[in-house]
Amino acid sequence: SHDHPALIQKEFRYTGVQYMNYLTSLKPNKKYCTDYILYAAVFCDDILGECEIVLVLDLADKIRRALPNIKLYFRPYPSVDRSFYYRLYDHPGIEVKEYGVHSRRYENNSEVIRTECNKQEKMDLIYNAKAFISTGSTFTLEAAYLSTPIIQLDLEDGEGYQSKIFERLHISDHIIKTLFLYEYPNVVRSTSELL
Repeated sequence: SHDHPALIQKEFRYTGVQYMNYLTSLKPNKKYCTDYILYAAVFCDDILGECEIVLVLDLADKIRRALPNIKLYFRPYPSVDRSFYYRLYDHPGIEVKEYGVHSRRYENNSEVIRTECNKQEKMDLIYNAKAFISTGSTFTLEAAYLSTPIIQLDLEDGEGYQSKIFERLHISDHIIKTLFLYEYPNVVRSTSELL
């Protein structure tokens, strides 16, 4: 009502987040043999998407050095073509988790996006992760619902990709400050804290 006063007299109906309905209709299975940490891509634009790739490569290198038996599973952003992530496919510490089928959305079919074919696989992927590293993905809500440990990144230790990404995450920053999450141990402000 503050930002859009013309809408004050309008009627709204909340339908919920329908693509998350699977969380209440399915049960997670304990089935993965590999120990892994999950990261879901947040950015679909070229500039921040590139910064995110550098972040993921850096995270994978740090995890591999500290925890050689743990892989970083990377979930691509739904509307980004897989070729954008070409540098991640050959990294020995990263496994790119492809999923779904491509379809078009919006009235003019202007965006091609991957959609889940198998919600059970998605649920199991999140549920079986040792942790979920979040930079603001809606996967964070799904991980929380499934009681997967969450490491919320809010990096401040000065590397170039970090400043671009974490200056841009206004929603995440707002949530962290509003809920006083800076006092919580799973909000990570430096890569050394991450380890």
